[in-house]
Formats: sequence, C-alpha cells, structure tokens
Amino acid sequence: MTEKLQLKNPIVFLDLETTGKYINIDRIVEISTIKLNPNGTEVEKTVRVNPTIPISKGAFEIHGITDQAVANEPTFAEYSKSIFEFIQGCDLAGYNLLRFDLPLLQKEFELCGIQLDISNKSLIDPMVIFHRKDPRDLNAAYQKYCGKIHEGAHQAAADARATKEILLNQIKLYP
Repeated sequence: MTEKLQLKNPIVFLDLETTGKYINIDRIVEISTIKLNPNGTEVEKTVRVNPTIPISKGAFEIHGITDQAVANEPTFAEYSKSIFEFIQGCDLAGYNLLRFDLPLLQKEFELCGIQLDISNKSLIDPMVIFHRKDPRDLNAAYQKYCGKIHEGAHQAAADARATKEILLNQIKLYP
C-alpha cells in the first residue's frame, strides 16, 4: 500500500493529545509520530509531556491522561530539539493537522525559540480529504438521513424543512 504514496521525502504522521482545545493557551501532554521513509521503513516515537498547566476536564474525558500521569514527565522544551530534528526534511500528515495539531505544535516550538518552517513541506490532512470526498453539509445529511435529494437547497424554507426532517430521522436512529 505504501508504494502508492511515491514518497520523495519521508512523511511524519503525527498526533497530539493536549490540555484542551485552544491553540493559544493549551499545551501538549502526549505526542506520537510515525516516520514513513520512501523505502517503506518506519520509525515510531511516542512521548508523554508535562504541560506545566492543568489538563482540562474535557480533554481528560477524551484522552484519559491525568495531571498526575504527566507530572514527572519532561516538558516540551526538553523534547523540542529531538522532535524538531526528527521531523526535519519530512512532509507532515495528521488527522486535523491543519486546524489543530500543526498550529499547536508550531506554538510549542515558538515557546522554545524554534521556528518550524513549513513552507517547503507537503502537508496532508486526511480529515480535509474526508470532508471533501464525503461532504458534511445539509444536502449530504438530507440524503443520508432522509434518503432523498434536497430539492431547493439554499432556499430558507426548503432548508428549514430539510433540517426538521433530518432531526426527526436522527432521533429515530439515535434515541
């Protein structure tokens, strides 16, 4: 399967677990990277990080990492150089990479005085591909939940009726 990628550069798949959902204030508590090399070999690294701020209740409910679990871990600053070197010369991929993981990672690097230049990297976000290939709009929802094509899309009354039908069908499907 990897031969279909036709990589020129290694690609690093990354995912972050964080203290919350706000890029400007939240911090990394776990980072996992998988470097896929053009020859098909892989190198995987996962580290827990002391974020130096509390983990929000909402974030804990998602990833299950407690403040106590990361209290004695190194900070991102202690990992920053090795992570930066690991991704140098690599393209980057991750689910929701463009809207969340990459901006937060760049912010963490900036706090350490490191500039992550992405201008020469290919950035791949499977979530963007998913949303383009499987639209998540009113028309798609109407087709999925009502089994009909949404006639009169972008006319307020038709959209309101479609929304009502979608909700009523969702209630049947997801009690």
